[in-house]
Amino acid sequence: MIAWQFAGRVGMFLRVDDFDTAYQRMVAAGMRFVSPTRDEPFGRLAVFLDLEGNRWDLVGRDPRR
Repeated sequence: MIAWQFAGRVGMFLRVDDFDTAYQRMVAAGMRFVSPTRDEPFGRLAVFLDLEGNRWDLVGRDPRR
């Protein structure tokens, strides 16, 4: 099964300079996010699914810096 190439875990990462803009564009385009946006020590993060059901991290800079 294609979607299980990473055993259901996040296996790919999309790092962006402007997290909020990228997130809003992806939501508007119908991307399915499976976790709420959260701030981590390394930056802002949200998990989304691609067309095959693989999990990706959308990662942006830490907004507190």
